[in-house]
Amino acid sequence: MPHLGILHNIQGFVGLALYISSIPVFLLSIFWRPIIGVLWVVPLLPLESVRFQLHAYPGGRSFVDLLLLGVLLGLLFRNQLSSLKSPFTALIVVIAAYTYLSLWKSALFSGLPIPLWVTDPRVSNWKNHVIVPMVVFFCVLGTVRTMKDIKLLLLLMCLSLTLLNRQQYSNA
Repeated sequence: MPHLGILHNIQGFVGLALYISSIPVFLLSIFWRPIIGVLWVVPLLPLESVRFQLHAYPGGRSFVDLLLLGVLLGLLFRNQLSSLKSPFTALIVVIAAYTYLSLWKSALFSGLPIPLWVTDPRVSNWKNHVIVPMVVFFCVLGTVRTMKDIKLLLLLMCLSLTLLNRQQYSNA
């Protein structure tokens, strides 16, 4: 099968295009409609290999964190943070506290340094696997208002998973 050079070259620009287009998405999330950031970041969550292409650019490693910060700032500026109340809020806080205290417990029993900052790989992994999904939950809770928003988010998630499956099976 012949090598399709143009597709290989286009793939190299995906990270740059995603990085550049995320700047207006961040600003629009803050100053116009916070749901734009959610619609941008949620489909990219399962596509790690696409997000890893952003690591070459300033702030690329914090791509998801920065976009979620933009969404939260947009909700804050619109006084919509009070809409983040959920029956799950207490459970989510308990899970976050318990898992973070578990980091401390493991550090004390194993003689490792106390996990205080995200530069520690344990705290970074905890943030990425515990805190970021919780923040995504609250961002979706605060921004998705209509059935149209739900359908659009669901469609983007389905497209994202389709791309993930395509990527997974083409590498097999």
